[in-house]
Amino acid sequence: MRNDEYFFKVDQSERGRRESRQSQLKQIFFNFSKQLQRLFEVQFQVVTMKNCAKKNRKKYQTERKKKYSRFNLKKKLKERKAEKRAAAENTAVPVVTQDPALHPTCIAAVNTGCSCYVKDKRPKQKWSIEEEAMLKALLLKHKGTFKVAGPWERIQCEGRHVFKESREGADLRYKWKNMLPQWLKESSGT
Repeated sequence: MRNDEYFFKVDQSERGRRESRQSQLKQIFFNFSKQLQRLFEVQFQVVTMKNCAKKNRKKYQTERKKKYSRFNLKKKLKERKAEKRAAAENTAVPVVTQDPALHPTCIAAVNTGCSCYVKDKRPKQKWSIEEEAMLKALLLKHKGTFKVAGPWERIQCEGRHVFKESREGADLRYKWKNMLPQWLKESSGT
């Protein structure tokens, strides 16, 4: 087989492929145009049906009006416009003030002081240096258990000779929370 014959056969096969592609594209385009045409026809039918329905509806309404209406509603109803006097913005409006002669001041029947019940609060007492030192010593003694509620009462009982009588377990806990940052600073610095 010579080169010329080979190229001739390849060229023929490519032509055949091109022609088959072109025929497929023509067929697709033809089908698409048919579908578009059908769609436009259906849409036109729908629009014409709507228009006919509107005409029939209007015709029915006019016939009914002629048949049953005894008077024209538009002539009977009149729109009233607001009077100019009522709508004016610059009209003078009288200002009402209180007359002290008509309204005498009343004397309160109840005490005007604070009406709420105020509890007798314990006075806040400043912590002495001895109390803080005793608290530190007792905390070191009860090292692992001072996060629980019970040991605070025990610490208070053990240090009762140093702590003031008004101190409670909760006071010791709050003081420990306030002392903790200073305590950590002191221990890390040394």
